[in-house]
Amino acid sequence: MVDEEMVFQQQGGVYMVLDKPEEIDTVYIKNRKFVYVPKAFYEVVVKGPVTIFIQQKSRYTPVGSATAYGMTSKTLGPTAVWSAQGGNQVRQITPPDNIMVSPAIVYWVKVNGNMNRFTNKNQFIKVFPESADKIKEFIKTSGIDIKTREGLMNLGNFCNSLK
Repeated sequence: MVDEEMVFQQQGGVYMVLDKPEEIDTVYIKNRKFVYVPKAFYEVVVKGPVTIFIQQKSRYTPVGSATAYGMTSKTLGPTAVWSAQGGNQVRQITPPDNIMVSPAIVYWVKVNGNMNRFTNKNQFIKVFPESADKIKEFIKTSGIDIKTREGLMNLGNFCNSLK
């Protein structure tokens, strides 16, 4: 998720990175669908006139080093993370103890061919100025949490019913 690559395991336990992902239309993993957008795969949550995607990504962040008075500093010590790839094989190298992987999920909504990034309900609502009041009311009465896949599915289906 940090490199935003699609990795798969071949028979024999060899891990491979998809080569030429731009030539792949869709990847299905269990009941989820992923499509390639330049440089990453996005999960399709709802498809229609209003299509909602989740960009599942993460980043390396320093854990922090102990300082005086029981505090921690995230700027002390090395934060390099090493990985090795060769012949499309991914060799896992354990990150240093002072590094953790933190989610940095991004949400996208595609309307009229335009991709709009959003991280909260207000940013989402701004994409639909003509239906803002209806969407606000739906979110409120339905208790929609846009940080969940299910909440995004319900919201996307509602927005598609308005089109």
